[in-house]
Amino acid sequence: MEETRAQFARAHIASESSAQRFRLLLYVTSVLLALALIDLGRRLRARAVALRKRAALEHLIAEQSARLINCPPAETKARLEQALAEFGRTIDSDRAYVVVGENRIRVYAWSEDDAPYPPGWPEAALSLPSAFKQVEFHTITAPDVALLPPGDAKKTLLAAEVRAWACVVLQRPDYHRGVLGFDKLRPGRGLYLPLATVRLAGDAIANALDREIRERERAKLNARLERALRMEMVGQLASGVAHNFNNIISAILGYSEMASSDVKPDGKAARRIAEIERAAERGRDLVDSILTFGRRSDARSSLVSVSELLNETASLLLALLPSSIELDVPGAPEGLAVFGERAQLQQIVINLCRNAAQAMGESGRIDVSADRQHLVTARVFTSGELEAGSYARIAVSDTGPGFGEDVAKRLFEPFFTTRPAGTGLGLATVRKIVRDHDGAVDVASAPGKGSRFEGWLPAARTDASTTAREEPAPPPRLGRGQTVLIVHDHRDSLLGDEEILAALGYEPIGFDRPADAVAALRSEPARFDAVLISVASVGDALNLARTLHAISPTQPILLARSALDIGVDALVRAGVADLVRRPLVGAELASVLARCLASAKTSGAAHNIAS
Repeated sequence: MEETRAQFARAHIASESSAQRFRLLLYVTSVLLALALIDLGRRLRARAVALRKRAALEHLIAEQSARLINCPPAETKARLEQALAEFGRTIDSDRAYVVVGENRIRVYAWSEDDAPYPPGWPEAALSLPSAFKQVEFHTITAPDVALLPPGDAKKTLLAAEVRAWACVVLQRPDYHRGVLGFDKLRPGRGLYLPLATVRLAGDAIANALDREIRERERAKLNARLERALRMEMVGQLASGVAHNFNNIISAILGYSEMASSDVKPDGKAARRIAEIERAAERGRDLVDSILTFGRRSDARSSLVSVSELLNETASLLLALLPSSIELDVPGAPEGLAVFGERAQLQQIVINLCRNAAQAMGESGRIDVSADRQHLVTARVFTSGELEAGSYARIAVSDTGPGFGEDVAKRLFEPFFTTRPAGTGLGLATVRKIVRDHDGAVDVASAPGKGSRFEGWLPAARTDASTTAREEPAPPPRLGRGQTVLIVHDHRDSLLGDEEILAALGYEPIGFDRPADAVAALRSEPARFDAVLISVASVGDALNLARTLHAISPTQPILLARSALDIGVDALVRAGVADLVRRPLVGAELASVLARCLASAKTSGAAHNIAS
């Protein structure tokens, strides 16, 4: 019995011990389950918080994107800074900014409590992304700057008092690079940065910047278009005024030339008439400047010796410039030549010297020089860019007061002038002529140190035959009663042209209606020896020339134009033999008429022999 009790006791003790172990196991399991449930709850809560923050951030991005899309360009800066403030507070940062790397770095920034940024920050953030090797979603994160490896990036961030940093790299075709950055200034809990979502914020801001840049470019293009339209209207108005002004100058020059032959060469009347002619020629030069600036001239180009050009221009400048201005034109190297229109190339030197003389006032010195320059590589000038090659450089230097950068920036703008009496077309015309000849203009000046203007023109290859100086042409022969048919669209100027031709020994017959001229030539084609057309419209003039040439191909047809603005091919197709400058000058008109009549006579004789 005792043995049984003992066995029962031992079994009871063993059972109690086993139950104790199971109870302990269950207790530990319960504690572990409780801890697991607590951790799961914490994780679920953190996940819920993260989801709420992400949803709030996504909602904020969508809201700010809509605001930025509808944002006028003038309000872009304010809207961007407002968006940065919202983004910064949402992701728990102390500073938020956008840095755009254009020609001039632009910064949009926000900081908590409007605290100032350290010097050089956030501009320095633009160079930091290249220091980080691993970039996910174009986003860089540094939760603890102190743990970054030693380097320039760590030094830059610590110098800017940044303890945690993140940025989104903005790559866009409209600008080289930009960054959207977030700073944390206090150590501790880091930034909340769902990378894909923050990337969306960067895209929204980048799109807003793209729109702003496009709007700015469109505004610039609209301004340029409006300026071009205004300049076109001014050019059309100037051309009309120049045409009417040329009619007046033509009468002044014509009657002055005729009057000079009726007075004593050395008398007071002759000197006064000469002054009238010089004033009219200055007016004609002004009209030529307006017409040259207003439209491209397709004048006939020829090989022009730079040495001869400077020699001819020097004699003109001595008469044009005040006697108190000292002029030095040493000449140019032999064999230096360019292809171009002689009168326009001469206009370059004249305009530059006039500009220098006006800048110096009553006294000073002007040096005109020319030499050959060879560019090994392409070069950018003050106005224009040239490829490698050989060039003729024509330089005009003066001892005037010079000018600063403010004037230099607007130097070639049409109608810009620093003198009350200036027209603002001299330098603009120089630039246009040089550009039309595939050249460039270079300028060097400083206040109190004078100015130097250089015109670079492509040099032409020459040999001994092309550089040899031609014999001076004999004086033009006067007419011998040949009949010239004149067509003019202005009756008063027509009468003046008739008197000029009569004084040159020709018999003029004028018409102010093209239809009457066509009828007269059709009824008696053998009556006329030559035709002179002075009609303002290029199209009307060429159509009339084509009609008259079809009626009688043997008569040479001359066009009188204010500017030589018609191409050779168009003249040949219309049957035009030559161009003469308007307003008419007796010597020039006589020379052209004599040459055309002689050529027509030779062609007619050859035609008769062939027949």
